[in-house]
Amino acid sequence: MIINQYIILKDKETKLPYLCKIKECKWNNKLNSYKKIVDFFNHTFYMNLADEEYVYILSLDTQMQPIGIFQVSHGTASTSYCNKREVALFLVLSGANNFILLHNHPSGVVKMSEDDMASINKIQKVATTLGVNYVQDLVIGGDKFNNGIYCEELDTDEMNMNDINENEFLYDREDDNWLPFGLHKDKED
Repeated sequence: MIINQYIILKDKETKLPYLCKIKECKWNNKLNSYKKIVDFFNHTFYMNLADEEYVYILSLDTQMQPIGIFQVSHGTASTSYCNKREVALFLVLSGANNFILLHNHPSGVVKMSEDDMASINKIQKVATTLGVNYVQDLVIGGDKFNNGIYCEELDTDEMNMNDINENEFLYDREDDNWLPFGLHKDKED
């Protein structure tokens, strides 16, 4: 699997933004579970080792297949600012139908902070306005990650998505009932 990382550039003549591929990220596994997504980002961008916060978007098509990756922000050891404009631009330019937001906590603490929650709420509103499904947010810290529903150690056995009781992971948002990434009743792994 190859997933491209993009940056947004502005055309000199038209002054319109466009996506420019800066990196091909090769991966031998499907990204069909949270753990696999976190493993990919740790391997490719060293998010579990980074000394500063980074925020990325993984854009997905209607079948939850990766379209591209965009670095939204590079912050300090304890904070990273996400601008709604850049999030919206990447989602539109990449043709995303769905997306996952990922960021790291250099401290290793994977609990979402109040600032994290405020940023997530702003980005959810942008996504809703654009008609793009905000699938999930993942916080990576050292050897753990948190998706707001559960926290998992990365050295545990790989999750078998067919063995999960879906009712344990239902995430009830105000606008609809939602199953997390990888838990689709109509698809097999």
